[in-house]
Amino acid sequence: MTEQKHILERTLNELDLPNNFEIEFTQTLQVVNRWCHLTRILLPSKGFARIYFDITARKKADVQHMYDAFHDPLTGLPNRALFMDRLQHVITASQRRYGTYNYAVLFLDMDRFKIINDGHGHIIGDQLLALVGRKAD
Repeated sequence: MTEQKHILERTLNELDLPNNFEIEFTQTLQVVNRWCHLTRILLPSKGFARIYFDITARKKADVQHMYDAFHDPLTGLPNRALFMDRLQHVITASQRRYGTYNYAVLFLDMDRFKIINDGHGHIIGDQLLALVGRKAD
């Protein structure tokens, strides 16, 4: 039994989990982090079965979906949904810490951007937005 499996076995025993359970955990195999899903099922014959699944691809997809949901695909900057979420956290923290609103919001607007977009095309406009986004980040 490898060192990691021994640690996992000892940890599972110490947790005093019910007979049937499911757990997700990370494991480092040959310098690569892998996500695993373990299900343990008690069998009628007084034994149990363990089923391991490698769920690394699913976890990576989940992370990518979260990133895509809260970032602009062109600039990679946080989008309105993430901005509103973070702003709400700042408002709440400011109220809790200072008893008042103690924060600032900076709004940038690119004047006459439509002229650039219409006159030079959407590709140039997209490149300009990406450049400004990188500078603002």
